[in-house]
Amino acid sequence: MNFLDIQPGAERSNQWRNIVTIGVLVLALSAGVFLYAGIHVFPQPVSSSAAKHTVASIHTNKEKVGGDVTVAPPVSTSTQLPVLHGVMLSSTQFSATSIIVKDEKTGAVLFSKNPFEVRPIASITKLISALVLLDEKPDWNATTTVVGRDLYGVHIYPGQVYTNKQLWQAMLVASSNRAIFSLAKHATTSTSNFVTHMNEKAHELGMNHSSFTDSTGLVDGDVSTASDVAILLKNALQHPEIQKELETRDATIIPEGKTVKVHMWNTDWLLLGWIPSDFAYFYGGKTGFIDDSLYNFAVQLGDSKGHIIDVVVLGAKDNKARFTEARDIADWVFTHYTWPKNAISVVHVATSTTSTLH
Repeated sequence: MNFLDIQPGAERSNQWRNIVTIGVLVLALSAGVFLYAGIHVFPQPVSSSAAKHTVASIHTNKEKVGGDVTVAPPVSTSTQLPVLHGVMLSSTQFSATSIIVKDEKTGAVLFSKNPFEVRPIASITKLISALVLLDEKPDWNATTTVVGRDLYGVHIYPGQVYTNKQLWQAMLVASSNRAIFSLAKHATTSTSNFVTHMNEKAHELGMNHSSFTDSTGLVDGDVSTASDVAILLKNALQHPEIQKELETRDATIIPEGKTVKVHMWNTDWLLLGWIPSDFAYFYGGKTGFIDDSLYNFAVQLGDSKGHIIDVVVLGAKDNKARFTEARDIADWVFTHYTWPKNAISVVHVATSTTSTLH
């Protein structure tokens, strides 16, 4: 058929078909572009609070990320940190090798000296052992026979039988090595299993520079850092069963079938008042010493305004120095830092040092 033979009506019909076809293609392309833009400009649904933050960020941030949309990084305004007034205290005046002071509420480091140096922590190890024992949900009224070598110290002796509660007191109040060794052996089929649980617990708490080989802390393989010990102390004191014993000045236990009482003093001289201090509140502390670690001390203290700090002193030169240096650095922190009005910690009830310390 010759092109010239096409009828005028058919020509108009073809023109309309072409117009309709082009219109459909334009609509389809427009819908595709809109869908593509929708996917990239409008992300997956988010929470109302996150949405508000995103909208606000687009209008306020000057840094452009990934194109022409400006998005501000998230900034928390709910936590206000303590503020230092004056010059930071020099660490050279302290004999301790490692020190850290942290604000209990925010975790802010208020003072430090070699906080990440790995070193033996001696009987502070008993805090991680205590956490593992609590995971075992012990029967406090059940009895355990004391085991352990002579180097494990005094107070209690192999063959004596005590309730688990009494051994728990001996372990935390008087830092009895035989007490924790006996409880650990009773809690699991072997001491190696217990130590495995100790290392798992440390990892769970985020103590990434700590490892343990013994439940007592008597060996130099029980190592940590001041920073990690502060984490351990904070978590341990959240358990009333631990906190109660760490702020107990002395305890008396009686072995089964005996009449002779065993009296024990707490190893913490700040608690006993043998090192004078005027802190408003004392939340508990733990000592540690072996030849390789020198003198260690971890304690949580509070002032009259409700501010709480965690203080860790590792490797002090002598027994007295670990307490005086912890006291002095805590005094300095409470004096030279100010806390926002809403930065008051709410934790367990503590011993008031005004009534128990002399």
